[in-house]
Amino acid sequence: MHPTPEVRNQSANDGFVSLTQTLTKTTIGQVGYELGTTHGYLDNPYLRTSVNGVMTVGQVPDERIKHSLTARLRQALPADTYVESDYRRYFDDWGVHSTALSAGLSRHFTSEILGHFAYRWYSQTGASFYQASYVGPVPQFFTGDFRLTPFKSGLYTGTLVITPRRRLLWLPAETGLTLRYDRYHANNGFDAAIFSAGLRVPIRLRDVIGGRS
Repeated sequence: MHPTPEVRNQSANDGFVSLTQTLTKTTIGQVGYELGTTHGYLDNPYLRTSVNGVMTVGQVPDERIKHSLTARLRQALPADTYVESDYRRYFDDWGVHSTALSAGLSRHFTSEILGHFAYRWYSQTGASFYQASYVGPVPQFFTGDFRLTPFKSGLYTGTLVITPRRRLLWLPAETGLTLRYDRYHANNGFDAAIFSAGLRVPIRLRDVIGGRS
């Protein structure tokens, strides 16, 4: 518990059930439900909030029960194109309610090049005990955790995956190169632009055992 060496415990349990159904030869749907519980120390020891002008570590309930409902749809289109959409509804006993909607489009331009674009919209309410600052009698619960504040956000994602069938330089055949760009904006003042790149290198067991690279 920053800034002291005191230690507190937290436990979490989650359960998830889903049903996936092939609706047509080119359409797959899924619905799901998740239940999660956390117990113990749930405050954030690194954040402070203003209580009568004094910056104080927050105090939240020591139990939280979370529910989420999800729905997913995957649709294949002509010309090696695929559409995906996701819906998620979340609520808990702290008063946080959120809705997330996302849609994406993927296309194989060639057998070696895959492009993907997606957009995700998110909106949530604040916890029932959240305030920008607290004035008056000290409440039982108070928080400065930005994850418990009301906000809306949008996320744009573009991805390009290149998987050459032949050996590329010193890399084995079918090595995948992934280039990704994310642009995030929220109405709470947080903005981010992220570029990432990665390699997926296949390792075949028979090559390792046989001593071949």
